[in-house]
Amino acid sequence: MNEIKITPTTINFHKNNILNFDTFLSHFNWKIQNSIIDFDFSKATENNHQGITLYILYMMYLEKNGNHIKIRFPEKKETSKFSITKIWKEIGGDRWRDVLTDPKGNFRFQKTKPLITIRNYDDVHKARVRVDDVMQDINIEYEKSLKYILAELLYNTVEHSFSEYNIPSLLQFNLSSNKRELSFIIADTGIGIKKHLSKVHSFADDVEAIQKAIKPKVSGTFYDSNPYKAKNNAGVGLFISSNIARRLYANMYIVSGNGLVHISPTDITQKRLENAWKGTFIYLTVNLGKGTILDLDQVMSELRIEANKEYESTQEKANEHYLLLTNFFGKMCEDKGAAISYRDNHLVPACKENKDIILDFDGVIQAPHSFLNGLLSSVIDEYGLKSYKKIKIRNASTNIREALDFILDDHTR
Repeated sequence: MNEIKITPTTINFHKNNILNFDTFLSHFNWKIQNSIIDFDFSKATENNHQGITLYILYMMYLEKNGNHIKIRFPEKKETSKFSITKIWKEIGGDRWRDVLTDPKGNFRFQKTKPLITIRNYDDVHKARVRVDDVMQDINIEYEKSLKYILAELLYNTVEHSFSEYNIPSLLQFNLSSNKRELSFIIADTGIGIKKHLSKVHSFADDVEAIQKAIKPKVSGTFYDSNPYKAKNNAGVGLFISSNIARRLYANMYIVSGNGLVHISPTDITQKRLENAWKGTFIYLTVNLGKGTILDLDQVMSELRIEANKEYESTQEKANEHYLLLTNFFGKMCEDKGAAISYRDNHLVPACKENKDIILDFDGVIQAPHSFLNGLLSSVIDEYGLKSYKKIKIRNASTNIREALDFILDDHTR
């Protein structure tokens, strides 16, 4: 087996009080397979619990992806409170492989800075009980608001992450010794926000997908191996939790794939990262000394009214029909009968409503001319030359693109 050595000098996405996720993620290569990976932490200084949490998830993913992980720590005793050996011991990092292989495995519970596995709803309940212990001396209204945010994000990671290797999500929770600052990170190595929502929405990139995810009534809740088999159409969890965070003067960072959205007390900013996280993590910090106490029930009522208004406004503006072909036809799009059925039941009605039709070929390996002609012929005939404007193609291979161009030309002569 090939041997790869990884030698980080800091395991922390903070630098001089500035968050730099891009530099931190530049050390993560998600494509490594069949290798011995030597994580040499002997030179890592200025580490923190949440940076190490992400490294543990990264190691879990690499191990499941056919690699063997080795870990080295400094030989000399470290005295700094940021030392890797101190933090690793505090969060029970030595149990990471047991957590990975044991369906009920967990890290040792450390009261002030716990690291907790999240696999299912039972784990969510246990995590909330543990966090209650940590937060018991916080102002009660603060506590209610923060616990609501945390619960929503934990349910999100259970319902939406879909890790291909059944790697658990991780929650790492910090309360400063003087109880003036609280932070937590919830991270998974699942399919990511863009892939999750692309079943029902169209996105140019991960940033756009995250921006959509914090809008109301976007996703709903999905279950089982086919996550889109059933929905309860909730879809407001991230919208409400991010808005409560803003009212608490908290900072929330959502990272998924190459996308970063920062929700601050004053604005929402976004950035496309050069380096990706496989899955999603949400990092939240709040200064408990700001003195912002919320009436959570009142805030929830206000946000639900706002959510309904925004959703209705969005629905009025919606004028497109989006189709991710793999969702209905699989990677081999060859069933002409299925194409004709979808055309008649969905595309032709959309055409009569003068909607833009967006065809997303992401993941499609093959789509022969007969299939594409069956899917689009009547629609092109209906739109005529407007087809070149109304039918929009995304992520199509060169062969598929050429076949589509031929069909468009043939039906618009």
